[in-house]
Amino acid sequence: MYRIPVLGGEAVLLVHDVDVGPTFSPEGQRMAYLRANDPVVGKYLILSANMDGSDERVIYTAPTPFPSWLAWSPDGKMIAYIQAAGQEVQGAVRTLDIATGQDHALATLAERFATSLAWMPDGRGLMVVYSDRSSGFNRQQIAFVSFPDGQFHPLTNDTSGYHSVSISADGKSIAAMQRQVTNSIALLPAAGRGDAREVAGLPGDAQVRDILWDKDGNLLAVTRHAILRLSLDGNHQSTILSDPNAVLVNANACPNGGPILLDWASRGNSGKSNVWRVDADGSHAKQLTHGVADEEPVCSADGKSFYYGDLDKKSVVNRVPIDGGTAELIKASAIGNGFLAALSGNTSPDGRWLPVIVTKVDPATQADIHALGLIDVAANTESSMRIFPSQPTIAQPLQFAPDWKSVAYRVIDNGTDNIWMQPVDGSAGHQVTNFTTDHIRTFSWSPDGKTLAVARTHTVSDVVLLREGKSAQ
Repeated sequence: MYRIPVLGGEAVLLVHDVDVGPTFSPEGQRMAYLRANDPVVGKYLILSANMDGSDERVIYTAPTPFPSWLAWSPDGKMIAYIQAAGQEVQGAVRTLDIATGQDHALATLAERFATSLAWMPDGRGLMVVYSDRSSGFNRQQIAFVSFPDGQFHPLTNDTSGYHSVSISADGKSIAAMQRQVTNSIALLPAAGRGDAREVAGLPGDAQVRDILWDKDGNLLAVTRHAILRLSLDGNHQSTILSDPNAVLVNANACPNGGPILLDWASRGNSGKSNVWRVDADGSHAKQLTHGVADEEPVCSADGKSFYYGDLDKKSVVNRVPIDGGTAELIKASAIGNGFLAALSGNTSPDGRWLPVIVTKVDPATQADIHALGLIDVAANTESSMRIFPSQPTIAQPLQFAPDWKSVAYRVIDNGTDNIWMQPVDGSAGHQVTNFTTDHIRTFSWSPDGKTLAVARTHTVSDVVLLREGKSAQ
C-alpha cells in the first residue's frame, strides 16, 4: 500500500502485502487493512497501523476465505466487514470490536451477496452494495442495513448495477459508481495476430465465464447461469444447460467429446461451490465433489480423472476419478509460505504437466513471487514443480498452446489485457495478442489449433449522486 499526494507527487510505500483495505479511523490517525495467507497460509489477519505504516497491530485473525471489504465505524470502536462464504454465494455483514477483538454478526444475507459497504456518519447503519438471487446475482443494488438490529432495507432497483458507495459527511447524499459491462467473443488466427472477427448473436449481458469447443467445431459459451452453443458465424444458437438459481463460475471440457466439468456455485441453494459433470450435450448432471469451495476443474489428458483446487484447504490441488471418488492430494500444490492462485485449462498431452500460477513469499527476503509454475502430477512429489520467470502481472486463465511447447496466460498492463506465451524450455516469453482496449475474460484454441477464441469485456463506468428525498426520515 502506497500514499501519494492528491495533486500528484512521489508515492511512499507504507505497508507490504495488503489484500483488502485500507479503511481509516474517524480521527484520521490510524488505518486498518487485511493480510491473507501471510505468515500462515489458510489464515488472514485484520491489522491496524499509524498512517505512516508504523505501530502495526493485529486486531483479529481467522481462517480463510477472507472478508472482501472493511469499513471503520464513525465512533471509532468497530470495523464492519463482509464475511466471505464461498464463491459468489451468500455471506453476512459482521462487526469487529477493535478494543476486545470480539466478532459479532450484524446481518445474515440469505439469498444475497454483498460486495462493499460504508457507514452512515451518525452510526445508525451501513449502506451495502449487493446482488441477490432474484436477479441471478447479476445486478448489484444498494441497501441500508440498520445498526444495531441488522434490518435489511433495499433502496435501489435499477436496470444498471452499482459497484461501490461513498457517503457525504452530512449523510444526505451517496456517491456511487455505476457500471455497465458488455461481453463479446473475438475469433483470431491461432497466432493471435490479424483481424479479429466478432461472433454474432451473443447477448451483450451474457457475462461469459469460459469458452469451450465441441467436437463439431462450435463454441460453447459458459455464462453465469447457462451454457450456450454458438456456430462461428453466429447464425445458430442453442442452450444446452441452464440453471438461473445457481452460478457457473467456470468449466472445462474433457477431450474427444467427453463430459464437461463445471465449477457450480450455490447449486440447489447449497451455499457452496462444487465440481459437477454433465455430458457433452448438457444432460445427466452429477456432483463430483462435496467440499465448501471446490473450483477450477481440469480434465486429465486421457479423460479418466480431473484436478480441482480446494480453496477451503489452502488452495491445494486434488486429483479425483472422472466419475467421482476419493481425492488424492497433489503434493507439490501444498506450498509453504504461499498458495496456488489458478489452475490451467488443460494438461500436457502425456498427462504429466499441469500449469498453475504460484503466489508465495520468500521467507528470507520477504520478496513476493507471482509466477507460472508446472507441476509434474505424474511424479506427484513435494518438489515436483518448475517455476518460470513469467510476466509479473500474470493472471488466469492459462493453458497449453496448441503446439504444447508453450503455456499461454493473461497479462494485465495499463488497464488492458493481452495474451502472453511462455515456452516450457525456459526461453523468453512473448506477447501473442495486441489489444489496445478492454479486458480478457478467457480464451481457448479450437481443437484443430487453427482458431483462437477470446472472450472480452467492455466496461462503461459513471459516478452517480443519490440524494435524500424530502420524505426520507
